[in-house]
Amino acid sequence: MIVDVKKAKVFILEENKVDLLLALQRSEVLMLTDQSKKIEADVKYEDDIIQRATTIVNKLSDYHAKPSFLYYHTVLYDEFVKEDVKRIDLLEHIENDFKKLEELKAENERLTKTIYEISPFKNLPYTTNDLGKSLYVTFHLGYVAEDSYENLLAYFNENHIEHEFYELSDYGYPVIFVLDKDSEELELEKIKSYNYKEAKLPLTHLKINKKIEKLNNELNNNIKLIKELEAKFTNGFEISEELKVLIDQTAAKKARMLVDFKKTDHTVYVEGWVREDEIDKLHYVVNSVTKDYDIDISERAHDEIAPTATKNNKFVSQFETITNMFSVPNTDEVDPNPVMSIWYWIIFGIMMGDIGYGLLMVIGLGLFIKFKKPKGEFSKLVHVLYYSGYTSIIAGIIFGSIFGADIGVIEFVGNIFNQNWKSFSMMDNILTMLIISIAIGVLHLASGLFLKVKLALKHNDPLTALADGVSWISILLGGSVSVIGMTLIQSNLLFYTGLAFVGIGFLLIILLAGRDKKGAFGKVTSGLGGIYGTLDYVSDLLSYSRILALALSSSVIAFTMNTLAGLVQGSFIGVIFSIIIYIVGHLFNFAMGLLSAYVHDSRLQYIEFFGKFYEGGGYEFKPLSFETKYINEITN
Repeated sequence: MIVDVKKAKVFILEENKVDLLLALQRSEVLMLTDQSKKIEADVKYEDDIIQRATTIVNKLSDYHAKPSFLYYHTVLYDEFVKEDVKRIDLLEHIENDFKKLEELKAENERLTKTIYEISPFKNLPYTTNDLGKSLYVTFHLGYVAEDSYENLLAYFNENHIEHEFYELSDYGYPVIFVLDKDSEELELEKIKSYNYKEAKLPLTHLKINKKIEKLNNELNNNIKLIKELEAKFTNGFEISEELKVLIDQTAAKKARMLVDFKKTDHTVYVEGWVREDEIDKLHYVVNSVTKDYDIDISERAHDEIAPTATKNNKFVSQFETITNMFSVPNTDEVDPNPVMSIWYWIIFGIMMGDIGYGLLMVIGLGLFIKFKKPKGEFSKLVHVLYYSGYTSIIAGIIFGSIFGADIGVIEFVGNIFNQNWKSFSMMDNILTMLIISIAIGVLHLASGLFLKVKLALKHNDPLTALADGVSWISILLGGSVSVIGMTLIQSNLLFYTGLAFVGIGFLLIILLAGRDKKGAFGKVTSGLGGIYGTLDYVSDLLSYSRILALALSSSVIAFTMNTLAGLVQGSFIGVIFSIIIYIVGHLFNFAMGLLSAYVHDSRLQYIEFFGKFYEGGGYEFKPLSFETKYINEITN
């Protein structure tokens, strides 16, 4: 049900602000009023910490092993709210390590490139420093393309130019030659015409082979340091977890810093919304922080839109996520979740309709919930699917299907009680299943219309309740009773009783559909036009044939996979292939069935059910809390 919410102003002394906000975050009892116009707090430091820590966490994730799927991260409350400078120091230390790693890798790229470039001259008997000291000649080092080697060699010999070639490299043939400084420019131009390119060797007092040895030593030392750092990162899971705590800590602190406290002469106060059933809890929370406080509780202003808070049992509350994906209910309407949850649960189970698939949902999701403990809207969705596993099992028992195979559970139970009970085979009773699907649609729509009546009465509008709710309930149920009386039971009493209710429904529409129109003609025309809505209801009812379609398709695909697996058996290899077909086929069918049931069940709720009464347009009651990204639970 929808719980009323009240406006609350909490007055305290300014020195208690931080403690109050911590208590409110922990208790999740007060939803702050619109914070879109937040105070201009300086949170650049907090944003910087979050961004830096997130970057490091992402970098570390590339090195350390991923935690197990069921890993659950908990932090003690006292540890979470404590501002621990050790985590900031840890962040800075790991940042420096990554910076050092990047510098070492960049240095190694430079060293590798240099070694590669000078290696062709490793046999050069001179140092590059010595080559630059000659007064009358110039030493040139470079490369000539392989296909120009012979021509350049001939040119050197013809012109008596001192030279020496070394073994072929990726750049071509390395060469060193000597030119007189007086004719250097002219000769060099001719030599370049033979595809010669100058090499740029570093100036060094070492011979090239010794230089390469030195560079290799530097390279190896850097590689050793890189391995040490990467080994540290590989074992950095605990470091990553500490930084994740830092991120969530800082985000929670930032949220507190952005809360807009207003001032009076002697106190400060914060405004928000509190559930009517948690006003005493708010008093308790504030009192635990300070005895010097006051809380002003008031009704919302006439033009003010309050958040929507609901209070449902554990089962129904999980299905609120289905409704909220469509639209959060507003505070002036009825909560659809108690009724919608039952229908969603039942229809989902029929659409899946298999004991095996239901067991996969119950066992798999049950273990996931137990060990992973998902939170937020995702947790609710997981619970919806988990609960729907039970109705899938029940439907599977009725259909006699476990992974598409007929196991005759109903027959077995019947034998125990000496009864000739039979499973309901959809493939043998398609027309009957279609009728059942339409019957579910009648009841589903009628329950939506019942909520329409309840909503109209809540707004003191009995004529709308009669014209738009009771009338169509009477037509739908009356028409169903007539069909049953005419076909299944063959009872004239039921047939005419149903027709009477249909007539009453149409009469209500004719008399009341045009109640807002002026003049007799307008009222009658609107009344007759209201009957045209019958076509809409026929269309709505036909939509429920998707229950048959999905249940049948899942059953047929499962049966087909079993048949294919059976066809390839007959040898050891065939058995292996049949197992693969069986597992892959059923996993595929299970995944597609799960997705299809979720989508189409939701569609029936959103279009057919909600379309009869639901307005939505509200926004969810979300109190101030520790909104953690990485921590699963903050424990006491």
